[in-house]
Amino acid sequence: MLVSLPLMRGSRLLAVLAGVIFAALHARCFEIPSNHRTINAVDPGMLFGPLDSSSSTPCPFPNDCSGQWSTQPAREPLLSYGLMHVTSGPNSFCSIAFTGSAYVGIIGFRDPGVQREGVVSVNGHADDLSHASGPDSTELYAKELDPGTTYGVRIDYGGSGQLTIVAVYLSPGAQTMNSTIVPGNDT
Repeated sequence: MLVSLPLMRGSRLLAVLAGVIFAALHARCFEIPSNHRTINAVDPGMLFGPLDSSSSTPCPFPNDCSGQWSTQPAREPLLSYGLMHVTSGPNSFCSIAFTGSAYVGIIGFRDPGVQREGVVSVNGHADDLSHASGPDSTELYAKELDPGTTYGVRIDYGGSGQLTIVAVYLSPGAQTMNSTIVPGNDT
């Protein structure tokens, strides 16, 4: 009994500490509201560079898609979006410029070898892709924003494997702009 009592106190303390740590981590996560505006990957507000627009067949992995994007039918669980853009890099990027949004969410898929750190640029400031929550994770990036600021968000491909962009989520009243010049990016 004397041995189990300190263990019980210790495990109770660990449980409380684990709960506090979980709450702190969860508070830092941002969830996209359900009443969002969806910008599909084929929307003219999205810029994919360079894009091989002559290809309507699935992008063969890994070598034939180097440095370009291919348009393919969307896959589960995002079939309702119709089409998606796929690349295996290098030198591929995706960008969107917009104003009036309190958040941005980019959905799609990425293979485990696709670089996550420092590949997102928001008005010229480097950021990371979201951590994958599982093999079927569809959130690539999510961030709260100031709705009074015009934003340019760009993802540059890095690493190995396929990166797939299906859609971007913005606040309901947000407006997309010409993405050929993304605020804060010199490239």
